[in-house]
Amino acid sequence: MSSSSLRISLAIHHCRRNLDPLILGAWGNDLIRAINGRILKGFPRSFVHHRDMGMSVGLLKYYARRCMEELVIFPDMDFLAYTSSLPPALPTFFTPLICFGGRSEYAVSSSSIAAIGEGVAGFIAENVYDIMLICRPIGISPDLLGVDKNGIYYFIEAKATTSRDNLLTALRGAVKTLIEIIKSELSAGHISRNKIAGMAVITYLESVNRFVSYVLELMVV
Repeated sequence: MSSSSLRISLAIHHCRRNLDPLILGAWGNDLIRAINGRILKGFPRSFVHHRDMGMSVGLLKYYARRCMEELVIFPDMDFLAYTSSLPPALPTFFTPLICFGGRSEYAVSSSSIAAIGEGVAGFIAENVYDIMLICRPIGISPDLLGVDKNGIYYFIEAKATTSRDNLLTALRGAVKTLIEIIKSELSAGHISRNKIAGMAVITYLESVNRFVSYVLELMVV
């Protein structure tokens, strides 16, 4: 099976949390505890099913190239090899993906996983939430910056995993990063308080043709 013949089924779950700037300032060193207790409590039950969408591999490639942090030549082929019965070897024009040292199984590249997650986040932002992607900011985070039709600026963090058990950890890390960015922007005053939002998009790569994304909106009120 070639990757170009695949169509991905994408299930999207959504949750929204409001952030009070005064409370944000008081969280301080207890940020992780506050995130666990106030924002992520009840995950994944706190997320409601939003919609199901289809996504071609070609579209995924397009968004991955626009949104990914690292240069990954063929993230779709890497993931296909990982999820199929192909032998653990790849042609030399792929990025180095094979893990040696006693391990015989094939391990998918973390860069490919990240690129897929960032591509899915870009796709969801533009096609589900009508957020126009402006740029990928220089630096580690946020992954993407976008603006919606109401002039609200979204700082977007994307994560992806092949293990359902890693979803909460990935979401917690993304939310922590977003809150730190939002607090910094509120202090700097570059953007009006009511025009700042965060979006965490965590994608579980359940199989080669089925992804599940959890989208958390953080709205400053």
